[in-house]
Amino acid sequence: MTHRHQYSWNRQHLIRDGKPWLPVMGEFHYARYPQEQWRQEIDKMKACGVDIVATYVFWIHHEAEEGVFDFDGQRSLHAFLAVCQEAGVTVWLRIGPWCHGECRNGGFPDWLMHKPFPIRGNGEAYMACVRRFWERVYLEISDSLYGNGGPVIGIQIENEFAHCGGSGEDDHIDNLLALANQIGFETPYYTATGWGGAKIGSLLPVMACYCDAPWDRRLEPLPPSPNYVFSHERNDVDVGSDFERGANVTFDEDAYPYLLAEMGGGIGTTFHRRPTATPADTGAMALVKLGSGANLLGYYMFHAGTNPGQELNETWESGSYCETPTLSYAPHSPIGEYGQLSDLACEVKLLHMFIHSFGQQLASMPAQLPACGAKHSGDRESPRYALRTKDGSGFLFVNNHQRCYPQPDMTFDVPEYGQVNAPSGYYAILPINLPIGNALLKRAKATPLCILNGNTYVFWCDGDPAYELEGDIDDCTIVTLSRQEALNAWHFIEGDREDLIICDAPLIPGEQGYHFLARKDTAWRSLSGGAGMISVPKEQPSVAYHRTHVNFLCYDYDLAFSYGGESAETYLQVVYEGSHAELFVDGIKVADDMYDGCTWEIGLARFGRPTKATLRIYALFEGMPVWLQNPPVYTDGRALKLHRLTMENEYKIRK
Repeated sequence: MTHRHQYSWNRQHLIRDGKPWLPVMGEFHYARYPQEQWRQEIDKMKACGVDIVATYVFWIHHEAEEGVFDFDGQRSLHAFLAVCQEAGVTVWLRIGPWCHGECRNGGFPDWLMHKPFPIRGNGEAYMACVRRFWERVYLEISDSLYGNGGPVIGIQIENEFAHCGGSGEDDHIDNLLALANQIGFETPYYTATGWGGAKIGSLLPVMACYCDAPWDRRLEPLPPSPNYVFSHERNDVDVGSDFERGANVTFDEDAYPYLLAEMGGGIGTTFHRRPTATPADTGAMALVKLGSGANLLGYYMFHAGTNPGQELNETWESGSYCETPTLSYAPHSPIGEYGQLSDLACEVKLLHMFIHSFGQQLASMPAQLPACGAKHSGDRESPRYALRTKDGSGFLFVNNHQRCYPQPDMTFDVPEYGQVNAPSGYYAILPINLPIGNALLKRAKATPLCILNGNTYVFWCDGDPAYELEGDIDDCTIVTLSRQEALNAWHFIEGDREDLIICDAPLIPGEQGYHFLARKDTAWRSLSGGAGMISVPKEQPSVAYHRTHVNFLCYDYDLAFSYGGESAETYLQVVYEGSHAELFVDGIKVADDMYDGCTWEIGLARFGRPTKATLRIYALFEGMPVWLQNPPVYTDGRALKLHRLTMENEYKIRK
């Protein structure tokens, strides 16, 4: 019989099998991704260190017509949970009934919005509608609940209640929880979002942090984010600021562990506000939150997606302040809209590998902030660091990165560690009195990456690691990688042995064993001494195109594709300037993008690798109420230009 874990929590951390537990959670919306690709995408998330898959159950995706339910195909919640169990990940279900998630009406069906009774409150008619929907959801998930042997260990009730709308009734969250329990939803954990004045009832609060706020109403750069300063403050006042700004939390934070469910994993775009984030923007923020005491890193989103219909996005017309792409959702996530593993995925993987090896110890270490440390994001003179230690052993967290506002180079002393040199943009985790064998690693200038086979300690740094050991490490080994090698390090298990494979082509586990995802010839090596080459076919895809229709508002281009042989995926890469762009296949819009200065990449496999398509680019006019971090070049007050189109194949190559 497979071992079943026991889950609980205390005021400091989650608990699994009686021991501190610090997991990594990543959001992936099943209804926003093709069903036949769920397993391979979850395997990619596992390769990046994700333990728990979180997902919304959008009501509008399942009951667009009152009383008519759709849980088929990529809307099959039951099938998705079965795939999660097969893949060996646990699940946190966010069942609403209101979800937000940049979905039309926050996920409520249109018919519900037109009812003559109040919604998101305790009214009998509204709660009867919720009961009917949840009873149908329960049929999908009953055998997937943890108590029944399934992967669902957590359920989130509602979202941002009394912060982003809702009646504000004090007992509404608990009434929803009671209803869920009556129906049969039983899991080890029940949560509610707790930021910005939201009400949590008797549930476990989860928090959020984002490096920017594409929903914010301001059409200008935001001031320096406080999310890059170590702090005991858990509330991010910018989250949901299109609804309400600056409200404090409604619960005693000391009574609950610090859990993050919405740590921005790459920034989305809205029509009026289009920031772009570097991998460092997310990596440094995640490190700061971990150093500040967070004991669950939950990313929103970790995997991007595509809305399963043309009118399911958040729009001005549907009453939202934000206008989001019709189809594309969160394309700059660590894993992209078409399954691309980005540089951001490699960046956050550094932290996740550390957590998997050291998280059990770290979870019970309280965060300690120095009196001399920076207290606010505008402070560019004071050092930014925190300690998480217990009995004199632990880790020093250092950050000298501030999104969009470069920090000066800094050198400062930490009494428990010694002198720290922190160039502008530097962020790291440094060991203090770390046990290795019978020795203590008193300090080092290298960041721990992972422990392999219980005796190989892997660190990374650029420069001298300056290990200061006291005692005998016995049969243990210390290995030092460069930062780039660590970014390219993939965990590999063969039998009862662990290894690291260093390769700039991601190494992904799967039902048939490990495979590389390669777009070009590249080399790989392992820490245990193996090495090899990955070769891809020489015949590559190409695209021919010509402009067919022009007016002042948009240009149309006819595209003709040549695929260059079989591959796992073929990407079309579009470099353009304008307001937004759309791709049509057989006259149907299949993909879209809001211009933010990044290359738009589209996976063509899901569309049957068409031989022809139409690209439409819309003009952006100078003076429109749009803020762009990377603005286009305007000609006579208008930006409308296709710079280039390219194609690239990606291959699955067995290790």
